Amino acid sequence: MNYDWRTWILAGPALIFSLTVHEYFHARMAYHFGDTTARDAGRLTLNPISWAPSCW
Repeated sequence: MNYDWRTWILAGPALIFSLTVHEYFHARMAYHFGDTTARDAGRLTLNPISWAPSCW
């Protein structure tokens, strides 16, 4: 497949959104079952910037 910049313009925001929601619900379920690690790290939010440091 040949991907050009237009593909990334459309796919980039969708990828960021889906990864943010995915990781948020991981954190939410962990918190629900008693693990406060994500809350203590400030990652119990839908703000994608709060998740960026964990990806580095």
